[in-house]
Amino acid sequence: LGECNEHLRRRAKARDAAGLRREWRALRRHHEPNDRSWGILLDGLARVGDADACLATLRAVPGGGNVVHHTIVVDALARAGRGDDALSLYAAAAFKENARSRHARLRALTQAARDATLAGDVERARGHSRTAEAVAAECGDARGFQTAVACCREARDWEALLRVYDAHAASAHLDAPDGLARTAALQACRLARHGARRAHELWHAWRRDADGGITRDRPDAFAYSAYAAAFAPRGGLDLDDARRLLRDAERHGVLRPRSFNGTGRVDRRAEQNQMNLLASLLEGCAARGGVGDALVLVDDMEARGLAHDAGYAAAIAACARELDADTSGGLVQRAGEREVALGPRAWALAVKA
Repeated sequence: LGECNEHLRRRAKARDAAGLRREWRALRRHHEPNDRSWGILLDGLARVGDADACLATLRAVPGGGNVVHHTIVVDALARAGRGDDALSLYAAAAFKENARSRHARLRALTQAARDATLAGDVERARGHSRTAEAVAAECGDARGFQTAVACCREARDWEALLRVYDAHAASAHLDAPDGLARTAALQACRLARHGARRAHELWHAWRRDADGGITRDRPDAFAYSAYAAAFAPRGGLDLDDARRLLRDAERHGVLRPRSFNGTGRVDRRAEQNQMNLLASLLEGCAARGGVGDALVLVDDMEARGLAHDAGYAAAIAACARELDADTSGGLVQRAGEREVALGPRAWALAVKA
């Protein structure tokens, strides 16, 4: 049986669905499958994304299956976008929870929160984020906290996200939060209470941890943009701080001239993230009507070859707030000279100005 299980495992790891079923039939001809056999079969079906087959196989396991079997199927359902089904299975199962099963539950909660948010069911999404917060505390490990952060982000539950993040950051015995969790926390600051203050604290803690070797993840362009965006609704960073942030991004290789990926083409994703940083800074100018500051940042944007619609739109929004038609018209002309096609928002704001 051990040899047959190993053959089955090889097919599972290779994601060979036909070979998996062939080895399973061969095993059944000569042996009675044990718990390990069923677990390998379920793992193989999960690896090829066949959640329905996972469910059907779980029902066939003698005794209803153990915690490993259920955890595999919960994960398979969550990966298939069936978060509610995964949570229902988890709730109905009779097994003693362990760290692996709790992590699977968190992944299911994340998918269910995403589904609820897309359906516009805010209360159900928030229920999932609150459950994830409690499960992460039960896990008490870095992976659990970081998955719960992702769940709160999917639920748009910004206060809960920051609570989970803070609980992780305060756990000195755990690995520090990774870059994804830190960026999510910065994103949450835009909509959470006391967001600008928290963003400042989170940002400087991240830089301190990176410089001190506590985390290997340094802020990327997306993180810089999230930090700048946290201040935008409250008038943004002042001009000196904004330009200091740009220089800091350049010094760390985040803001750089057009880069190329391995295919010889411009790295559009990196370029878009850099544009988003400048747009976030300009949105702050729009919120406070800082036309002069916006023009300086537009100069910076153009000088770096990162002229784009959202950047011009934010600068034009500053003009609209101050009813500065001349400057707005000049920005429209500058966009045209750089062959940037302005979108409906920019044109509507230009008309308003």
